[in-house]
Amino acid sequence: MIGAALAQSDAAQGMRKLRGEVLVNGQPANKRTVVRPGDTVTTEAKSFATFVIGQDAFLVRGDSRLELSGSGGLANVLRLVTGKLLSVYSKGRPREIAGVTATIGTRGTGAYMETAPDRTYFCTPAARAHARRRGCHRLRGA
Repeated sequence: MIGAALAQSDAAQGMRKLRGEVLVNGQPANKRTVVRPGDTVTTEAKSFATFVIGQDAFLVRGDSRLELSGSGGLANVLRLVTGKLLSVYSKGRPREIAGVTATIGTRGTGAYMETAPDRTYFCTPAARAHARRRGCHRLRGA
């Protein structure tokens, strides 16, 4: 679903697929809901949402809260407060994904993050990613 959304240069903006209770800025979402930088997407247990912003696609799994920041139709800073996020990006622009315990900077084409109060798991096929623990200097870079 995410790959198909990005395969189209004119991918429909906003929610593409959702199941269960999904909120955008505290309001129930539906397939006509447009998600923009500045919005917060929340999913309840056994729920999920896939959506497109610009040429980027996102899958937010159950029990998640995602805060999006950016400008000009680009969500370049993602803050995953809790839960699980898969994101696929158009090429060329750097992105930052923040979990509870770490912040990741990437220029890659996609990333997966899970975050909980005491840990952050992150995976990317990107050639370049930089990780920092919250309150610490850079941990590593490739």
